[in-house]
Amino acid sequence: MAVIFKGPMSYTGEDLVELHLHGSRGVVNGVLLDLNKRGYRMAERGEFTMRAFDNGKMDLYQVESLGSLLTADTEMQRVQALRSQGGKQIMEGWRKGLVMGLAHAEAIIDFSGDSDNTDLQDEAAIWGGILEEVKILRGR
Repeated sequence: MAVIFKGPMSYTGEDLVELHLHGSRGVVNGVLLDLNKRGYRMAERGEFTMRAFDNGKMDLYQVESLGSLLTADTEMQRVQALRSQGGKQIMEGWRKGLVMGLAHAEAIIDFSGDSDNTDLQDEAAIWGGILEEVKILRGR
């Protein structure tokens, strides 16, 4: 059976064909030999992910978390790798929170006579929220 994946909607963003064969070595080797004679080859290890990255289908965070998932030896490592799949979005959220927190802290310093303790509580909530997300991602 041949399954065709048309780009740009495929994993790599390119046209792909995936073959499902009966599992005997003779069948698999015969099909691979015939395809090789016709100029086709099997993908090398990591090639699909590299092509997906090159074609903008994955970002570096996703590539790294996939590598972590594929090498996970324990359940905790597997869960951590799955949690980091959306790493770019998570990091961007942290970046925005940190920038907002820094701007808020600078405003408190600049206008310290005009503020009360609620401003400091807001500041602590911003930083505390980011810290809690980091702890959750680390599995603690």
